[in-house]
Amino acid sequence: MADEKEEVRGAAKIMKGYAKRLVGELSGRPDLVVEGEEEQTKALRRIRQARKADGQSR
Repeated sequence: MADEKEEVRGAAKIMKGYAKRLVGELSGRPDLVVEGEEEQTKALRRIRQARKADGQSR
């Protein structure tokens, strides 16, 4: 159950990172683009760890 919560949190952070990256691209701010990409990467790692701990391999 806790791992499912981690997946949901990770998915929310992916969307936050995507939004930040998009704003950075539209506003011409490369710092936001990089920051958004980093957030997405961290969130994907968080989801993978949650799935690994749960024994899933999606």
